[in-house]
Amino acid sequence: MAKQLKKFTVVLNTDRGYFDYQVRAKDHIDAKKIAKSEFNDSGFSDEAYANPSSAAVIVGWPELWIG
Repeated sequence: MAKQLKKFTVVLNTDRGYFDYQVRAKDHIDAKKIAKSEFNDSGFSDEAYANPSSAAVIVGWPELWIG
């Protein structure tokens, strides 16, 4: 039986500010990888911002106000 994916909210810190992504993943490590991949694929990133760091990983999909 396949393990169910959990909901995570990942906040990324970049030179352009904070970005939050709501993803489904098996654990917090995979959630960070998925969020970083989504950021890099989003068009917000270019070479200077292609390597964001994670500021927070939250279990669940709460409402967030950043900034």
